[in-house]
Amino acid sequence: MTLPPVRLSDTSMVVRHLFKASAVFSLIGLTSFTAHADLTDLLAAGQLNGYNEIRRQSAIANQAVYDQLKTAGCDDAQTGPTATCGTSVYLVWRNVREVVQNANVISNALNPNGLAKPTLFTLGRNVAQLGGALQWCNGEEFASLNSLSSSFVASQGSSLASRITALRLGAGSLHASSFSLGDNNALAANSSTARGGGASADADDDYDFTNSPWSAWGLFGNGSYVKGEKIPTGSEEGFNYKGPSANIGVDKRLNQHWVIGGMVGYQKQSMDFVPFNNNLAVGTSDLTGYSVMPYFMYESDHWYMNLSVGYQHMSFDTDRLINYGTQPATTLPVTVTVAHKASDPSKSSANSFSSFDTVGFSIRPVAAWVIEPSVSFDYQHVSIGKFSEQDPNNQGFAFLVDSQTVNSFEGIPELRTQYTFTPGFGVWTPYVDVQWHHQFNTNPRSIKAVYAGAQNILTSAASFNIKTDELDPWYQVYSAGLSAILRGSSAGETHNSGGFQMYLAYRRFEGLKNYKQQVYTAGFRYEF
Repeated sequence: MTLPPVRLSDTSMVVRHLFKASAVFSLIGLTSFTAHADLTDLLAAGQLNGYNEIRRQSAIANQAVYDQLKTAGCDDAQTGPTATCGTSVYLVWRNVREVVQNANVISNALNPNGLAKPTLFTLGRNVAQLGGALQWCNGEEFASLNSLSSSFVASQGSSLASRITALRLGAGSLHASSFSLGDNNALAANSSTARGGGASADADDDYDFTNSPWSAWGLFGNGSYVKGEKIPTGSEEGFNYKGPSANIGVDKRLNQHWVIGGMVGYQKQSMDFVPFNNNLAVGTSDLTGYSVMPYFMYESDHWYMNLSVGYQHMSFDTDRLINYGTQPATTLPVTVTVAHKASDPSKSSANSFSSFDTVGFSIRPVAAWVIEPSVSFDYQHVSIGKFSEQDPNNQGFAFLVDSQTVNSFEGIPELRTQYTFTPGFGVWTPYVDVQWHHQFNTNPRSIKAVYAGAQNILTSAASFNIKTDELDPWYQVYSAGLSAILRGSSAGETHNSGGFQMYLAYRRFEGLKNYKQQVYTAGFRYEF
């Protein structure tokens, strides 16, 4: 008979299907074999054709676990813990053994004249089905933590870019432009000639904001929504992700050229792993992120730059599902559930230091039309802490996952164009831009994980070596947006205030081999 899925979850992540790689090595059925030699032989013989990198790495790791635990005193025939194979170790041994003995059945059939290997606890699967079992137990979901982290950090850069764009389109200098207040403080055009998109284009070079009755302070907020998908590959799990984020900040115009400001951000993002077999549920992962980012902007009539640094903190709650049938019925319980405990200290988390910097030039064919070529540099340094999965039902599937460090550095040529309209109400500036992102750090990474129940016995040679995909060296981001000054500043007792601006933006990522992503942003700025 075939039992239903095995489920396992943890405070930080729920463990995936464990189908022991050791079994794979036995598939050829040699009279003797070393820990890893069989995999090479099986590949050479074509027995593992169609196995992806996930399944190969799972086979290597599980074989090593089987070999080390057997050397430590676990036995192929035992049915419970012993003095040399204690409770937590036995649970790991039981899971690894059944995959190995499944491979023994296949290898014994392939080599009937060879030395028969133990088969009492076989899963009863053929070569292809065993490969599926191996994929369930690899833990490739751990690579998704960096994807969630990078997406959150990049969204903060997108929110900052939207804010800088709006600021340069006149948010800080409503008073200095060719507009006046009509009824109800509505902003109306005085002239059919627009005076530029940037604050410095609207202000006299010697304008003193310090002693001006006009406010140099602004309060702003952004709301964004990101959605995307990762296509499954031979090394990484596929997933869909989505979630909202919010930013709020304050900036101050020091003079006609310089603006300083700060922004804080929050994001809640959810991820659903894409099933790879029979539409079985695979698991989920949720991110909660916080960000703080000070920034500086300089602009003149002909060029501009902005500099920013940021710190982000992220926490993850991941549910990893183990789902495979087993024979005989006594090998595993029908269902294994590892419930998330919010108070458990092993929840995984990450920290990031980031920087988003741009320098560009303004070309003005006519007064209202601006073309701006620029180049940006984006940097991320993400550190994901070491964590241990939790398995309160004691099924032996939990991993101890090593820490991860990920560096990303991109150079980004960009071309943007905008046009300012001055109808009877407000000042409207639509824009479009194209960015060409070049990633300098494209090398794949390896994530180390070991079965937590046997971590005191197993050496690094029995670690799972979970490989990630190589990053794309080039991709594009297409954006379109609108900035509108809807209300001008009005007179107050000490200074003028009340100017209101809104902006909308849409960003679409293209050219990424395995990713699709879209970001929607809306925001406002209020002078006070």
